[in-house]
Amino acid sequence: MKPKKLRICSVLALMLLTACAGVQPTARGPESGSSEKALWQRADTYWQNKIKLQLDKTYPLETPSYRRQISLTRYARGYPGEVMYQKATIKSVKIDGDHGLVEVEIRYRYMGAFSPRGGIRTTLTSHWTLVDGQWYHLIRPPAPNKGR
Repeated sequence: MKPKKLRICSVLALMLLTACAGVQPTARGPESGSSEKALWQRADTYWQNKIKLQLDKTYPLETPSYRRQISLTRYARGYPGEVMYQKATIKSVKIDGDHGLVEVEIRYRYMGAFSPRGGIRTTLTSHWTLVDGQWYHLIRPPAPNKGR
């Protein structure tokens, strides 16, 4: 093989290896198969659907007890239309028994009001609970326990 072709093949192989190195599962969140990863994925699904205003897909991720009390129609009516979510990125996940805390960086705009071009950025904590082996979003976080 000619030296020029060898160099090109070497550069292409190096580029391919570099690209593959960036697609490791741990680069995006907790390790595969863990409860943290399950919560990470569930929370990410919730927030991405919220951005798309697909409330029919966020509603099933609310706790079963909440859904027994509030219909999908009522849930959608209660959604604040003046807030438009633009981006959500899960930053961290912490689990304590059947309670999970998900730190989410969101970017949003207020409709009908001035917002910076890239939107307003904030980080919030989203509360989740484990019910029958599945993580569900808590609309109302649990009251603080002074004994904790």
